[in-house]
Amino acid sequence: MRYIFVYIAVMLTLALQAQTPSKVMMMNGRTYDVKLKELAPPTIQFTLDRKPTKFSIWLCEHRPYPFGLNVFTYCDNKTISPAIQKVFSITDSTGKKTFIYRQDSLYGNYFAAKDMENFLHGYNDARHYRYGGDFAIGFGAGMGGSFLGAIYGWSGPILATTINVSIKPRIKQQITKHHPGLEFDSYYLAGARRKVRMRKMFGTMLGGAAGMVVGTLIFQFLVRNPLTN
Repeated sequence: MRYIFVYIAVMLTLALQAQTPSKVMMMNGRTYDVKLKELAPPTIQFTLDRKPTKFSIWLCEHRPYPFGLNVFTYCDNKTISPAIQKVFSITDSTGKKTFIYRQDSLYGNYFAAKDMENFLHGYNDARHYRYGGDFAIGFGAGMGGSFLGAIYGWSGPILATTINVSIKPRIKQQITKHHPGLEFDSYYLAGARRKVRMRKMFGTMLGGAAGMVVGTLIFQFLVRNPLTN
């Protein structure tokens, strides 16, 4: 009777492991649930465990397009074999983690694997940063610059972006709440600040472009063509 219970426990454990997806962490900080097909570096093959999202495009193979453009395609039900330098770590269904990343200053990998993992967590968590304030700054600069003309007017958004990005960003709870316990880790904060600066740059320039368009329209239709009774 005892052996029957042991057999049932073993079979249940194997069944749960079979249903538990493996996890692949990429060098952009994102983690995907996958079904491993082969793990023998430099060859890594897997399929996505769920329907791809817009963030999965980065994993898929790309097709050559004219003018040197590479347009990534969705990879539903396709075997993915990414370049090994894109993969940071793989955690199989048993929970065993294998670091594909190797510290090697020759290739620019200056951090130890655990420090790099914290860096990537911070980098990925910082995508939750909202750049509404940066958009407003860029919009104001674009509005002001638009009165200098189409060419010189861009000096406003460019200057605003340069100043805005140069200021050391504060990493708020909206970012650190995704990995509690790492909010004081220097590598985590370094990764988060890098991504935040990128989003601040994007938000400010986007606002600057919008401000330039709106300011130009106002200048054309309200200043040069004032309303008359």
